[in-house]
Amino acid sequence: LEKAGTNISARIINLCNRSACHFQLEDYESAMTDALQAWQLSEESNVKAAYRLSKTYVALEESDKAVRVLNTALTIPDLSLKEIESLNDLLQQARQKALEPSPALECT
Repeated sequence: LEKAGTNISARIINLCNRSACHFQLEDYESAMTDALQAWQLSEESNVKAAYRLSKTYVALEESDKAVRVLNTALTIPDLSLKEIESLNDLLQQARQKALEPSPALECT
């Protein structure tokens, strides 16, 4: 990220890659922070940032946020068929998660 400097495209790529690393380590908060920054830097136009951010929102049980990001991502011009399919698959997962009841909190 330091070497990317003011190169926005390079910063977005590096943030997305670091987000993926944090996600693999199950550090979802850090993954979300990096993905959100990449999504914002791209002015909500980078498919990979949208996918990473949505995936972390689902992992953090914030599926409603994932649905909003994915709906925005699906309006990005010139998406490939593979990108559309990936976004739609994740959107379906997020919607399904949003419908699941939250686990009841235990009172002691």
